Amino acid sequence: MKKLLATLLAAALLAAGVTSASAQEVKKVTCLEGLLNPSGLVMQPGTNHLLVSDSGAGRILCFHIDDWHYDKCILKFAKDIYGKGPMYDVGPLGMTFVGKTLVVGGGDQVDGKEV
Repeated sequence: MKKLLATLLAAALLAAGVTSASAQEVKKVTCLEGLLNPSGLVMQPGTNHLLVSDSGAGRILCFHIDDWHYDKCILKFAKDIYGKGPMYDVGPLGMTFVGKTLVVGGGDQVDGKEV
């Protein structure tokens, strides 16, 4: 969770045009708690929207980085369970934009069958 918050902060600073900042200039803000296996981040081109894959919950959240509110923009991804020791719910994984199309890697299939 701490890594996700640091990544969200870094993405927001980059989107705002800040390329470097001292520790005293950066304000840490908790914008969301309770994620289940977050696994992907992507900025939507041409917007202030940061999409976060909440893999274990089977959803993608869309943050508006100007005020850090979020919308549940894509819900009800299929999920699977991964692991033999500890077991984890996995759904949507990494993401990218190809033009204006969001492409999401899915972890809901058995090993070797993912899309």
